[in-house]
Amino acid sequence: APVVREMLTRTAAGDAVDVGQRIRIALVKLLVGVGRARRGELLTANRNIRGEALEPLLAAWAAALPGDRTGLDSLDPHRRFEHAHPELAARADAALRLHPETAASALLELVEETLGDRADFPVDAATTIRRRLGWDDPRTLPSATRRGWLRRDGSFDPKSRDGRVGTAVSRSSSFVGAVT
Repeated sequence: APVVREMLTRTAAGDAVDVGQRIRIALVKLLVGVGRARRGELLTANRNIRGEALEPLLAAWAAALPGDRTGLDSLDPHRRFEHAHPELAARADAALRLHPETAASALLELVEETLGDRADFPVDAATTIRRRLGWDDPRTLPSATRRGWLRRDGSFDPKSRDGRVGTAVSRSSSFVGAVT
């Protein structure tokens, strides 16, 4: 146990997270994942969005947002994230339960909302991804005609369009049941 404790202490002290870089990595993974989903490669899309994009987002959020970092695991950003950032974790979890493209759109919106005011936030990259995927036009958003909102507690509100309490998502097919 002392060896592991020493290793964790060294890792935590030596790992300064480049928040901007982590966000850029996540954006690339979201873009790739949506491309795979649109080609019908849903298993790979899920890995890109729910795994490879989520991990750098969690690391960026953990490093950039205020909160109790003492319980966070420096080797695995998924561990104990809910304890340090319960509201954000619930919203991210709810987004991940959606269809891959809708999940990617919701994660992009969530990272823009939470970290978008940082100087190192890649605004041009996020804008380019929105334009490339057609998310900059409300008519081309995933299931835009049936949009609702994710509440901050992670539940889905199909009627609330004002107030924007949560993250915009679409109510796509069987994934509605997973969020309601």
